[in-house]
Amino acid sequence: MGGMIRLPLFLWAWLLIPIFGFAQEAEEGARELARRFEGTLGKNLGITLLLSEREREDGSVDYLAAYHYHRNGVPITLAEEEGGEGLRFREVAGYGNGGEERITGRWNIVWDEGSITGSWTSVDGKKKLPIALKESYPTGSVRVEQVKLDFSCTEQTGGQRRGHQRDLMFLRVPGQGAKALNSKLALLARDSVDEERKLTPTVDAIAQHLRAQVRAPLDPENSYVSSHSEDCQVRMNEGGFLTVEHVSYGYEGGAHGNYASVFHTLEISSGREVKLAELVQPGFEKKWAALGSAELRKTYGVKPDAPLTETGMFEDKLELTDNWFLVPGGIGFHYSPYEIGPYAMGSIEFVLPWKDIVGELKTGTKVHETAVKLAATQQ
Repeated sequence: MGGMIRLPLFLWAWLLIPIFGFAQEAEEGARELARRFEGTLGKNLGITLLLSEREREDGSVDYLAAYHYHRNGVPITLAEEEGGEGLRFREVAGYGNGGEERITGRWNIVWDEGSITGSWTSVDGKKKLPIALKESYPTGSVRVEQVKLDFSCTEQTGGQRRGHQRDLMFLRVPGQGAKALNSKLALLARDSVDEERKLTPTVDAIAQHLRAQVRAPLDPENSYVSSHSEDCQVRMNEGGFLTVEHVSYGYEGGAHGNYASVFHTLEISSGREVKLAELVQPGFEKKWAALGSAELRKTYGVKPDAPLTETGMFEDKLELTDNWFLVPGGIGFHYSPYEIGPYAMGSIEFVLPWKDIVGELKTGTKVHETAVKLAATQQ
């Protein structure tokens, strides 16, 4: 699929309720993959790209992307840019004191069926390297479908639109060989919309639950659309592990909504969720918190000995969160808005590369085996 083609992306379930005199048109689209590409940047720098699509209400498409070098394994975020032909992204390596992005390069690529070609260009435009990628799902990775359920019921009164909107993006693996993994992914989807965890974790049951929520009576004092969105994104898909980021967004009036992410690292073969304690020896917290503080200072462009408050965070001391995630090049930790910094800073996260933490890992695991290999090549 080329970057400029606009095709239906997801399985949409639209709710038609005549009681408000407003109905949305039913539409069904194809299920899209959270795609995985492998290839080279430059002559021989091996990379893996994770690329997903999100369709907007107006039918245009947003792209979520990140890539890593095989010799390093730490993801680099790609932020989409408008304009020009094909797909354009900028590499975001961190932020300045004023919150401005620290950009390390730009991508200009064409996506055609199962291949991507294009170029990487340095920020000053003086260096240009070719990009050549093929869609790839080797042993230890899986094809992952994205399926979206979207329900809304609104009315227009005067100049105001009010009502309820609920949507859920969930993941599943096509075919018959991933029953355990699909069962876990279904449970994660169910748990995101049902705090009591009483729903049967099926598409039909979840759809009925969302439908009932948007049918709820409107508060006569409300003059807005109550909106809740649950999204799932793949952050790692290799080495026998699938790391999923679950992003929740809610708006209930006020200046802005709020969002938070929770991570799950799943064993592909069994669907079992991996616990950090399985991978790490006891007593790692103090050292890793210090390493995390150093990573955050680099990310936000302050001096190595500067207090963390100079980055904009609330406190000088960092406490490790339980919200951890596995990536090919290390272990990351994620903080949602307001946890350690103001809303304006957005989500805050860092990845500790294997070279810095391999000594605290338990031996005899697949993760330790990978970490030892990559620690030797990470710079």
